[in-house]
Formats: sequence, structure tokens, C-alpha cells
Amino acid sequence: MGADEVKAAEGGLRIAADGAAGSYFVESFIAREPPSAANWASWGSATVLVRLMPPAPRARSSYGYAACAMLEVCSLPSPRATGACAKANPSFADLHVHLGRDREGRPVKVTASARLTLENIFPAAERKGLHLVGLVDAVVPACLGHLGELTARGELRAVPGGGYVRDAGTGRARPVVLLVGAEMEAEGCHYLAYFATVEELADFAAVLHPTLKNPSLSTQATDLSPARLARLVHGRGGLFLLAHAFTPHKGYYGRHRSLEETFAGGEIDGVELGLSADTAMADGLAELAPHPYLSNSDAHSLENLAREFTAFSLAAPSFAEVCLGLRGEGGRTILANVGLDPRLGKYHRTACGMCGFVAAAPPPVWECPTCGGKKVTVGVVDRLAALSSGPGGRGGDRPRPPYRRQVPLGFIPGLGAAGRDRLVGVFGSELAALHLAAEDELASVVGRRVAALILAARRGDLELAAGGGGRYGKVLQK
Repeated sequence: MGADEVKAAEGGLRIAADGAAGSYFVESFIAREPPSAANWASWGSATVLVRLMPPAPRARSSYGYAACAMLEVCSLPSPRATGACAKANPSFADLHVHLGRDREGRPVKVTASARLTLENIFPAAERKGLHLVGLVDAVVPACLGHLGELTARGELRAVPGGGYVRDAGTGRARPVVLLVGAEMEAEGCHYLAYFATVEELADFAAVLHPTLKNPSLSTQATDLSPARLARLVHGRGGLFLLAHAFTPHKGYYGRHRSLEETFAGGEIDGVELGLSADTAMADGLAELAPHPYLSNSDAHSLENLAREFTAFSLAAPSFAEVCLGLRGEGGRTILANVGLDPRLGKYHRTACGMCGFVAAAPPPVWECPTCGGKKVTVGVVDRLAALSSGPGGRGGDRPRPPYRRQVPLGFIPGLGAAGRDRLVGVFGSELAALHLAAEDELASVVGRRVAALILAARRGDLELAAGGGGRYGKVLQK
């Protein structure tokens, strides 16, 4: 790779490349745990793939983080990335983002922030360190019309393979690619659809909108069956997925025990894990073995982008490449699901809406032992424990990618908006600060105590209180 020196450093690998000024950081958390001097030998089978970027003028870090973006660097195990994308950078995709308001200020997702607009999504995604964003309210007529106008004026430019980038450059090496899609409710469950172009989405909307009572709002119920929806999506070259598949109210497995109750087979292109589940929990359902898992934020605010995301190995961020990545074709693949520790999800454990009880006993827990109340919401882990068919997962040539738990910066006690702004100014993105920065570097920006909490989050050492009943879990301060 042309590097004069590669040595273990805290949290990753430091590289001095061909005498270039400054040091560079390898984004090793995606493929495996960061190496140390003691276990470096175990990385002998790994291929370290590096695209070096010079230190940005505004970056104060000795690691040379670019101020405008996360470093374009990754370490991949050689068996996982082959063919056309063997030297591709990882693409971080959050494919479940809502709109709070349309361009006229009218509500789209009623429960979402008014600041969550089409114009604001691009800079917010760049700040987080994302490369792909899926807009699941693009099917709403006001948004669909706005997208059409922006593409006609050239303010949104189509990329090869499907998706759109802003025409106005930001100086970022890899601009955020927007994928257009829809979240829909059918027979009480939520589903996601994505399309390569606005035109294909508009063709789908022409069939969908007459079946909705209020198409101007997000995630409206359709009279169409889920299987019929899937056929309509696939007929237009789209992808069809289960949305937050395990949540108690609108998730598929919150209402059903098996895919066979609704689908004949072949309709599902992927399964969104949701904030209260991870890969190990989902793998208890043997029927999911053929299906890839996605991690997405289901963001209702700009701050919540990238709280969960899927790391792909793609030749370039686009709709067609994501399709290949989901199928594991042409060397494209999912490198990792990066998401919340499920205990932070707001439906992780069974909870009582009357007395506030949140289950701590081994799952499944079905009732409130405190007050015997009737307003009990069964937790995701409790539901899956009951449905589980035993240890599952994939084997053979396509094992499951790892699930990397993260505690987003917004959950870190004592770290407010101003502190997060300072971290982005130094390290280029929130993900870079969260996963890559060394403790001393963090401490110079946000203080020793907060830096220690970020490192503890990275190691999985934080003490957490589990969420349930619609209330998020939280980090407990020691």
C-alpha cells in the first residue's frame, strides 16, 4: 500500500505514508475490533486498504482528520471484499430518514422535527459521516413534486446506477447520495420501498396514492396487501423490505409469527433490524437466514441521523450498488451493521404504561409484576425469545456480517450540542469522533471526563438502563 510505517495505535492504526506530512487513521472498527500491539499478528490475513487524504487546514488533530468528511480509509478482511470493489471505500448508508416538513412548511411526518427538511438532510448527513441516505417520505406528493423540480433544474443530479447528489459541491470527496423511497403501512405493518429514480417512484406513487386516505402525510395505510405492494415495487425495479421488523406496534413480527402468514416467498429483499434489536436477536428466527439485515436510524430529527447505519463495500454509492450489496453479488457486500446497543432502544424490554415498570428478569416477560396493569407493551427481546427457533444465523460462504454496537454522541452524558460541534470541527464527522479519535485527542476538545465516556462507549463498558414501552434506554452515570 506504499506506507513507510504501519503500527498499532489506540483505537486503530496510525499510518505514515510515503513521507507525507501528518499521520492518518485507518477505519478499522468496521471489519474487526481495532488491533493492538499484542494482537497485531492476528491481522496478517487482513488487507489494509487505504485512500489517504491530506490533513485539512482546519483540522487541529495530529491524525489529520479532514474537517469536511470522515477519512476515506478502511481495513477489510481480504475474503470479504473481492472483484470490482476490492479497493472500494466503505459506504455508510442510513436508508430510513423521514421529512418533518415540506418546502411550504406543512407537516409530512407529524411526529418529526420541523427542521428535518430536504434541504437540511444533505449537510446533516455530511456532518454525521454518511455517504447514502434513504428518504422514505419521497413518495409524499409535495416531496415528489419538489424532487422533480430540483432534478429538472439540475440542482439534484442523478448518479450512475440511481440516486441523486446536490449539484452544489461542498468540497467533500464523496458527496452524499440520496435514494428515494417510501414507508407504507399494509395490514397493520410497516414496509420500506426504494427506487433508482424519481420517475420510477412517481410511477409507483400513481398506483399507491389512490389507496391512501391521506397521501400528503408519511407512512399512511394502504388497502393493498403486502404481497401486492411487493409486486408493484419489484415491477418497477425497486427494493422491498420489512421496516423495524420486530417492534411491537407496526413491526411485522410484532403481529406475526412467520413470513409464511403473509408472503409466498421471494418478496422480501431485506429486513430492517430496528433500534431495539441486533443481529444475534434476529438470528433466533431461522426463516430469516436467507435475508440480509439493514440498520437504519428511522430518524425523526436531524440529530438522529446515523444513530444506526449499514456499512457496505460498494464500487460507488448508488441504488444499483446497494442492490448488489444486499445480494452479495459482484464483490459487493455488507461489511457491518452498526447500531445502538439494543438496550438503548425504546421497545427493548417489556414495560408497563401504568406504573413505569421495565422488565429486568430474563425474557420473555409478558406481565407487570408490580401493579398488574393492562397497559403492558411487550419488549422486542421478550417477543423474540418466545418466537426463537434456537441459534440461527448464516453459515457457509455468506456468514452474517458483524453487528457493531455504538452509543451515539447524543447519548453521552455531559456532551451537549456545542461539544458535538467542536468534535465535528476537529475530526470531520461525528462518526469519526465516536469511533476513531484517540482519548487524548478527544480530551483536548471536550475534556477528560467526556473523552473517557466516549472511549468506554467504544469498548462497550458503559452501564446502561434498558428502554421499554416507548422510552429510550440511557447511559447511567457512575
